[in-house]
Amino acid sequence: MGAGSDGSQIVERSPSGDYTIYNLHKPAWGAAHVLNPQRGIVAYGLASNQQRMLGGALHNAFFNTWRRSKAQVLYWIPPFVGGYCLLNWAVERNRFLNSKEGRA
Repeated sequence: MGAGSDGSQIVERSPSGDYTIYNLHKPAWGAAHVLNPQRGIVAYGLASNQQRMLGGALHNAFFNTWRRSKAQVLYWIPPFVGGYCLLNWAVERNRFLNSKEGRA
C-alpha cells in the first residue's frame, strides 16, 4: 500500500510484517493544502537582523526620567528653596558683620 490521493501515507506494513499507521498526519512533500494545524503549540521567533536591542531606549529613558522626576517634585523643591534662603541669609549676615555698621 502506498500514498493516498491527498499525498498522505495510508497503512503500510512494518518491517516485521504487521500493519501500522505510518505518517498518517504528514502530507506529501509540497502539499501545503493538506496540512492540519496543531493546537496548543506556540513558538515565537525573531530573526537576528530584525532585533533592535536598544530600540527606543533613548526616547523611553527621557520620558521615564521626566515621569519619575515629576512625581518627586514636592520632595526635592522645598529643601532646595530652604537651602537657598538659608545660604542667602548667611551671605548677607556675613557682609553685615564684616562691614563698618556691623563692627560698630
